[in-house]
Amino acid sequence: MGDRNKKQNENNMYKLVKVADVRLNMDKFERDEISYTRAVELINEAANREIQLISSQMKNKTNTTLEIPEGSKATIQGKVIDGKNYLVVEVGKESELKEGDMAIFWDYTSGAIIAVYGEFKEDKNVHYDHRGIYWFNAIKWDGTKEQYERVLRGEI
Repeated sequence: MGDRNKKQNENNMYKLVKVADVRLNMDKFERDEISYTRAVELINEAANREIQLISSQMKNKTNTTLEIPEGSKATIQGKVIDGKNYLVVEVGKESELKEGDMAIFWDYTSGAIIAVYGEFKEDKNVHYDHRGIYWFNAIKWDGTKEQYERVLRGEI
């Protein structure tokens, strides 16, 4: 749908420039009021004005940056509200780890493992896996290889 809208905007831009400025400036050239070079310059200036106008209108309607807090998940869904189409973003905090959950554990000296979550010791600020080994970091595993690889690359 975006390509269709872009093409429509380009067509509208072309029509605006063609109808309004090309005829006007070429008529002035025909009557020897301005040179051919000046007519082309005026047409190009008009085209650039229209491009800037349409570009600014498109930016105001289509570009949005979302900042999602670390450790949160976002769900994006298309919804119709009052007859208009919207993308709705729902942000929710990942669930807290609890004993028995599958988790990815890592620190910066031992790499990362996937294991059963044991507990969090607040006084030591560490997570324990089911074997009693402590880790500085743990996150609930979503069951994908991609999440584990992101931990290994330091992206999480």
